[in-house]
Amino acid sequence: NGMWALGAAADLDAALLNAANGTVSFPVAVGGSFAVFASDWGTSKFKPGTTLKLTVTFTDNTVVTASATAP
Repeated sequence: NGMWALGAAADLDAALLNAANGTVSFPVAVGGSFAVFASDWGTSKFKPGTTLKLTVTFTDNTVVTASATAP
């Protein structure tokens, strides 16, 4: 929507893996991990108590979800 996007990186200190248009695709080893970053310009999306859900679909069509609540 032009207001916010998620970013992905190999770890907390690594460069973002996203393309210029915001898309991202990268390999993750079995047992591996990656970091997801979100920005909310104007604080309109992540109000305290808001539950956020992330859904990841892997190339083998495995779907994993995680959720977090904004402090």
